[in-house]
Amino acid sequence: MKFFDYIRFALKNIWRQKLRTALTIFAIIIGATSVVAMLSLVFGAKNAILGQIEASGALTQVNVTSSTDTSNSDLFGGGGSGEHSGKQLDDAFAAQLGKMTHVTSVTPVLSVYVFNKIHLKDSTDGKDYNFNQVQSFTPSADTDKKLAAGRNLISTDKEGKIILGSKTIGKMGITDPKSIIGKTVVLTTQKGFSGEGATIPKPPDFSNGPQSQDDQQAFQKQQQDSVTTLEAEVIGVTEAGPSEDTAFINLAWGRGLLAFQMWGQDPAVMEAFQKQQQALQQQQQQNHQPNSPQPASQPPLTLIKTDQVDQNGYDTLQLKIDDAANVENVATDIRKLGVGAITAKDTIATILNSFKIISLVLGVIGAISLLVAAIGVVNTMVMATLERTREIGVMRACGATRAAVRRLFTFEAAMLGFWGGVLGVLAGFGLGKIANIFAASALSGLGSSANIIQVPPWLALTVIGATTVVGVLAGMYPAYRASKMNPVEALRYD
Repeated sequence: MKFFDYIRFALKNIWRQKLRTALTIFAIIIGATSVVAMLSLVFGAKNAILGQIEASGALTQVNVTSSTDTSNSDLFGGGGSGEHSGKQLDDAFAAQLGKMTHVTSVTPVLSVYVFNKIHLKDSTDGKDYNFNQVQSFTPSADTDKKLAAGRNLISTDKEGKIILGSKTIGKMGITDPKSIIGKTVVLTTQKGFSGEGATIPKPPDFSNGPQSQDDQQAFQKQQQDSVTTLEAEVIGVTEAGPSEDTAFINLAWGRGLLAFQMWGQDPAVMEAFQKQQQALQQQQQQNHQPNSPQPASQPPLTLIKTDQVDQNGYDTLQLKIDDAANVENVATDIRKLGVGAITAKDTIATILNSFKIISLVLGVIGAISLLVAAIGVVNTMVMATLERTREIGVMRACGATRAAVRRLFTFEAAMLGFWGGVLGVLAGFGLGKIANIFAASALSGLGSSANIIQVPPWLALTVIGATTVVGVLAGMYPAYRASKMNPVEALRYD
């Protein structure tokens, strides 16, 4: 028999029992569809994330951290926790990095973790929403964000101008980013906030004697529980992506929010006051006025502001490189200076490793579905050999070899696997199209393409090939059993 004869006979034979064939193929379709749907979702999400990284310009970016340990930092989250455990990233070091070859700009970045709630000023419900991830930087063309609405920060934006993340406005129930542009949001700080804009409780007056312990504890509790609300105008909303839950403000405002203010004695004022008091005492002694009023023991308290950046430096320095091909070389040179350097390569490697694990888990689940379908193929082909015992006997009596009988039944099993795979891929592709329609509708206001589920050609061909192989393997035992039948006994079978 020729190759196409096997195919023709196989199609004819599996068409005999339409219901049984349909049920067997349906089992394979379920397995193939599950594999296609799950893996296409993983691959689509991976490609979407990698596309967003590329579109954000991160491929030509290096984030410098004070610590050489960058395991808790990422390319989009600034300096991670904002801790400064290594070399201080100050303006002088930023200028040094700016002189390196292939570096086109250096932007200081501060992570501002002073807020915990946000709400629209004119909202009817006044409900607060979680809000704590804020980055501040000096605006430039290299730091512009991908926006769904509004504009980017400019150098003249000082206090009270903010860009919100698409995920943040989603939490607030806002579906159209344009609707929030120009509106005022109220930001609630964490307890004990002492940056610019905070009302710092003044210490008790000890001029009439020491305060009681209860009074001191009440003052300390007042300091610890003090909460400040600040207002800001929304000038932009970022697109959905790696920074969708981060808000952005100008560096000057960020430094002010992170400043530490407290009532105390200003060193310069205290020094001048002491000199004045010493001069007054000397004058009294020279004039022999022992009963004259004694000079004050200390000057009045003043609100002292300490800039945390001057003490600790910036969280990260964001470097822009002239070409993506030079990024890794620049990062290597930067690490030699005793600091950490994060590139897109590090972030992409982490993403790919995560998706590999997810793909493996989902692939195993899909393989189990195909294994169950393979058992159905075995059952179908065993039943077919029993029903066609006399037919097998006739074929053997007419000169068909055992190999020919084995190949015929193997082809039939392969056809079941092949058509199950084809229909399963088509079903998975259709489900992906439907899911993308719903995703596009849900994310239309956030500037996302929402083409989440993608079925690459290689995945479709792999699934069809895998189901065909499963069919072949499942049909090997029934085919071997059919080829071993005794022709005489087969002809006598009723």
